[in-house]
Amino acid sequence: MRLKKAVSPLIATVLLVMIVVTIGSLMATWVKTYVDQNIAYAEEKTTGPFKCTNEVFFDILTVDNKVQICDNFTSNSSNNTIYFTLENKGTIDLMFNLMLIGNINIDSANLNTTLAIDNIFNYNYTYKNTTGELIQAKISPIITLKNNELFECKNIHITIPESAMLNCPLII
Repeated sequence: MRLKKAVSPLIATVLLVMIVVTIGSLMATWVKTYVDQNIAYAEEKTTGPFKCTNEVFFDILTVDNKVQICDNFTSNSSNNTIYFTLENKGTIDLMFNLMLIGNINIDSANLNTTLAIDNIFNYNYTYKNTTGELIQAKISPIITLKNNELFECKNIHITIPESAMLNCPLII
């Protein structure tokens, strides 16, 4: 009869515990990495809309409940200018996107001036005559996220119909 050698129960138990601990630590590391990546992704995708909803408040200057936006459109001019004053009433610095909808074309531009919290700024934007006579102006705020990425708050904007625009060169 042959004597079979086997691993002692104590060594077998120690080996099993080591294998289980190793697998457990590998799984914990993988889960932590997976969760951290998903949290970072979720924060990146929700930060902009959250800030737009909770921190962005701005308005256009009004006098006697009339919006103070002037359009000096003349059909025989190659360039026309729109004038308006914005006030930042929120808790974050803002930049703006201006969209001018004309009877011929649409003109859009970033107004690259940062409007600090609790400040006002006089804007004037020169647009080409190819836009035509303005039908509507739309002003949307742009915020800067943590990674210096610009995010346009498209759901928060001011729309000014042609009927509310004054035909003047407003002295600003």
